[in-house]
Amino acid sequence: MASKLPPSNDLPQHPTAVTPSQAAAIPASVAFVPPPQNTSVGGPDNGDDAHRASGEREPLLRRQDYRNIPIAAVLFAVGWLTPMLWFYGAWFASSSDHREVWWGKINILMSIFFISLSFYVAFAIIVNNPRDSI
Repeated sequence: MASKLPPSNDLPQHPTAVTPSQAAAIPASVAFVPPPQNTSVGGPDNGDDAHRASGEREPLLRRQDYRNIPIAAVLFAVGWLTPMLWFYGAWFASSSDHREVWWGKINILMSIFFISLSFYVAFAIIVNNPRDSI
């Protein structure tokens, strides 16, 4: 016959507190209880430290604190030297990171500014052609 399980308050609360005599008294069905599996995906930014408590390592590329500067911000800054990078930075406006979205919108504005400035310069060159003034 199956032995009766002891009440939950009789079970030791910490594994190091179990003496050999207590370990012999614990039925095999409750001697090892695996820890619950962590299925949530979170990072240190949202306060979810369950992956650290369970001993799991979070993949490096999924960590929220891996990159402190958004890529769209770097493309915006370097875009002052190479304005075509603003067009690439505009793709980040559809990102899931709110910082990337903000910098992506700024890159869209600068892309529109660059196109407008290019048309204005082209129009000024065509209108002020020195061959027409003779």
